[in-house]
Amino acid sequence: MSGWWRRLSRVLGIGLVLSLPAAMFAPGAPAEGDAVALSEVTVESRSYEEALARLEQARRTIAESEARIELETRTIAEMESALTQIRRAIPTLRARISEAEELVGTAREGIADVAVASYVFGGSAGTTAVTGGEDPASAAARNARRRFVLRTLEAGTRAQLDSTIAIGRTAREQLAEAADAVVALGARREESRRALSAAREALEAARSALARLEESVSEERRLARVTGTDLSYIALEAYVRAADRINAERPSCRLPWSLLAGIGRVESRHGTYGGTRLLIDGTVSAPIIGIALSGQRETAVIVDSDGGSLDGDTEFDRAVGPMQFIPSTWARNGRDANGDGVRDPQNIYDAALSAADYLCQTAYGLPLDTPEGQQRAVFAYNQSEIYVATVLAYARDYSRLRVGP
Repeated sequence: MSGWWRRLSRVLGIGLVLSLPAAMFAPGAPAEGDAVALSEVTVESRSYEEALARLEQARRTIAESEARIELETRTIAEMESALTQIRRAIPTLRARISEAEELVGTAREGIADVAVASYVFGGSAGTTAVTGGEDPASAAARNARRRFVLRTLEAGTRAQLDSTIAIGRTAREQLAEAADAVVALGARREESRRALSAAREALEAARSALARLEESVSEERRLARVTGTDLSYIALEAYVRAADRINAERPSCRLPWSLLAGIGRVESRHGTYGGTRLLIDGTVSAPIIGIALSGQRETAVIVDSDGGSLDGDTEFDRAVGPMQFIPSTWARNGRDANGDGVRDPQNIYDAALSAADYLCQTAYGLPLDTPEGQQRAVFAYNQSEIYVATVLAYARDYSRLRVGP
């Protein structure tokens, strides 16, 4: 479509291009194999990998936060249950201590009573109490029995006292442990509550960011380079969609997307000529505008046909956009492929569909999956044999990337 290819054909000659090594037309050596869906095409770029990493981190945060919330919720419930049991046990322990203290007092009183009785019935050393007409021997035996009973009673009372003191001591130790446990469990519960709050905040933040991160991954994927090629995903999508759509409209055309890719590579390096790049909607970051078609530099003379609305030149026409349409040709063949209501030659979706339509028209009934059809259509696109040879070489190379419907 642009005139500089005519000049290059005259200067270099056709034979030179046809003898160029195949590596020139293999910018990334696409791998051959079974066709894959467009959505399954692999891409690569640092921005895409970083976006994927951020998304995966958010997903890990969500999973970890959910697990932490479950753990801390369960821990808090266990702490609450343990605290309830301990608090219920504390009154029992206190009652046990009080009862033990009371029993200790009673036992000590009993021991004192036994000591008094032992003294009364034991008498002074070497003497025996005699009552009525009781003989001394009988009195001695009776007093001996009393002293035995009193000693036995005293021993039992002392044993009971020791046991009660031990019970009281144990109850006090348990009460102290219970108090310590209440403090420790309370602190652990508060720690779990803080952890639970932090996990909920992290979960909310990660979930809030998830949609944005997924969108970022989607955008970076579209802007990334298709693995093994010099095609961005957006460019590949534009060519594939354009070919699918035009083949649905014109079944006899049978246009391969790779032919569009060959033209896009030669005309603008798929919308990246001069440092431009494709934005997420397929529009180039800066307009791609060719040289003035003024007859200079071996170009045809094409005077302004659009008042400079597309190319900014009110004297001569210039080829515009990633597929390098001359404004007059765009006026006849330009199409809106992305449905935004605007036919924009600087948008690769619109430009690719428009180029597909133009190629089908200029093949004059020949299917574009044949060498004859491709040569006729590409020559009509730019009447230069060297241009045709270069486009078809690129197209053959891109065709190795098998992309299905």
